Amino acid sequence: MPNTRLKNISRLLVYFLCIYLFSVSIGVNAVGIPTYVENSGFNTFSSTIILSAESIIAIFLCLITQQIIFRFGLVKTILVACLMRAVATLLLGYFQDPISWFALSLLVGGGSILYLLLIQICIHNIKEIKYKGIIYSIFGTLISLGIASGPLVYSEMNRLIDLFQLTDFVSTYFKNEMGLCFVISALITVFTAIPFFFGKRLVPTIQPVAVQSLFSIVKKNKGILFAVSLCGISFFSVSWYITIYGIRNNMSLFDASLLLSAFMVGSVVLDIIISFLSEHTDRRSVLVYSSLICTILAIFLPLAIYNKYHAFALLFLWGGLISGMYTNCLFLLEKKYSDKDSTATNAAFSMMENVGATFGLLLIGTSINFVGTDAFSYIIIFSNLLYFSFVLFLYQSRL
Repeated sequence: MPNTRLKNISRLLVYFLCIYLFSVSIGVNAVGIPTYVENSGFNTFSSTIILSAESIIAIFLCLITQQIIFRFGLVKTILVACLMRAVATLLLGYFQDPISWFALSLLVGGGSILYLLLIQICIHNIKEIKYKGIIYSIFGTLISLGIASGPLVYSEMNRLIDLFQLTDFVSTYFKNEMGLCFVISALITVFTAIPFFFGKRLVPTIQPVAVQSLFSIVKKNKGILFAVSLCGISFFSVSWYITIYGIRNNMSLFDASLLLSAFMVGSVVLDIIISFLSEHTDRRSVLVYSSLICTILAIFLPLAIYNKYHAFALLFLWGGLISGMYTNCLFLLEKKYSDKDSTATNAAFSMMENVGATFGLLLIGTSINFVGTDAFSYIIIFSNLLYFSFVLFLYQSRL
């Protein structure tokens, strides 16, 4: 028993390290890709589709995740996901046309969603580990911390390029100025595959079971999974558009990238507090009140953006609320299902997250050039009010 517990703790530590580093790579891309798209001269349609590619491919992959895992196994799927993402990220530095960028963004997004989903499944299938709610909170915290570190890595890398006068080197070997950024992101991705390549015992064994319909899981858990979609709208919209939003409101690239860091740091710090409070109250009520507060924050964002410190504080609080909603949704969903259903439940969770992300990204991308930058806030407000109305109707119908 002690040896088993030690082995499980060792697995968790490796998962946590890998998920943090992988999230750093996501954070680097979250600044590099929107910045390049904004400066590339792509039309509105191309820019929107490129930034939505990750969530679009994720929906499809979630639908077939169970079949992929049971056919190829967790280890092979993790390694292929890392390789696919690393190669596609690297190639982003060598192409400038929107069609190539869309195709490569699909591969980057596919690798990202598979890796995150598979690590989540691995964690869920570790036996004899108590306090799963806290572990899920740490999992989400490390993702947020990693993404928050991404913009800092990006800005430090640009400082080193200027310090060592590598501008000519970058322009010689890459077809766009973000090339070196994507090399760093690809190398970090490769590093997260190494433990699974040399330590196949890190991955728990999953017994093949009948493939479940994700839509039946969604139907039985509408309140929880629609909250996940709401989180997906906010999380992905902030990840891909907050830097552009800051730049278009006359912020420097450095300050605009720190908006994302503020959101993610809030996810790290406040998630722990919200998770603790949720242990002593009704988690569904926490979801509803968090949604209501997020609506208020989105209303004030167009005013706060003109003072960077106000904007940082607002996004800090917003990130914490969204992260707390993620953790509560995952806990409520996993509590209802057994370990053998973990692949299906995690796939349903990720599918609904990316349905929300696709909805949000497409609406923001198509409206931001017609309504103005404040369309970002309007879509978030509309989404929160829609969820709030849905939950009131859902709970009222059960009375």
